[in-house]
Amino acid sequence: WGSGGTDWYISPSGNNANDGLTSGTPKKTFANVFAAMASGDQLNLMDGTYSVAEGTGIIHYDTGTYGANSAQIPGGVSLARSTRVKAVNDGAVTISGPLFIGRSFRADDYIEVWGCKFTGGGSLFNGSYNSLKNIAFDGVFGIGTSDHAMPVEYNLVEDCWIWATSARIIAINYQASKNTWRRVVVRGD
Repeated sequence: WGSGGTDWYISPSGNNANDGLTSGTPKKTFANVFAAMASGDQLNLMDGTYSVAEGTGIIHYDTGTYGANSAQIPGGVSLARSTRVKAVNDGAVTISGPLFIGRSFRADDYIEVWGCKFTGGGSLFNGSYNSLKNIAFDGVFGIGTSDHAMPVEYNLVEDCWIWATSARIIAINYQASKNTWRRVVVRGD
């Protein structure tokens, strides 16, 4: 894909004993594959549902809530060498839980996430130069927060769908600037 990084594969039917370097030898858990990846690599998500119940974990730092198989995406190197997490087939990957990028003490920059559905919404909590494309968020999604002073800017949310039920705020850009939301549908049920 032009980044100069390594392509990795993960599948709900994978195995962490696999090398994860081909679609025929995918890894199973986010914690295992993110620990093996370097900044600027690409993770290809094969079709299926990723969840705590399936044993894959989710893309989140909170292993107390979401299990030891969950982990966060390693930040990229630059705009030209972002770390990418991409569905092999757009719309055929569901991650049963929220997406979470960044921490209050650490900005995760240069990350791209493409073609997945997250049940539980998500947060681009702390990071810049990230892009989320062709993502469905079933739940509240936001960029930024009030609990750190680091900038959260130059992020792109493009061709995404966000919906929630009984939520006061469904999509928010909070104490974050210079972010672009393009062709985003927000719906309250």
